[in-house]
Amino acid sequence: MVKIRLARFGKKKQPAYRVVVTNARTKRNTLALEYLGSYDPFAKKDKFKIDQDRYNYWIENGAQPTYTVKSLMVINGLIKADIKRPAVKKTETKKAEKVEVKKEKAEVVVDSKEEKAKSDK
Repeated sequence: MVKIRLARFGKKKQPAYRVVVTNARTKRNTLALEYLGSYDPFAKKDKFKIDQDRYNYWIENGAQPTYTVKSLMVINGLIKADIKRPAVKKTETKKAEKVEVKKEKAEVVVDSKEEKAKSDK
């Protein structure tokens, strides 16, 4: 599968990105099939530049844009907003269970300390 994604470049803590077309199984900064544009989050003007014709060509030929690239396209008004957010894992129930377990353990520890204090007297 071919993906349209961002490849990171730039200095440490000052990233700049290239919009690239690459095989989905390759590493992030390996040789790309084609460079479509760039994204500079620190720029004041022209943060996102892309060759719209080549982007459309790759989309027509089956390339899948990543969520980030697609959202950048929507933000800049280049495509319509039909973005579906990635599925988020439901962790609230697990967190609540962990809190309850920690409270139970804390109560047990407090009870055992109180019993030791009483037995020492």
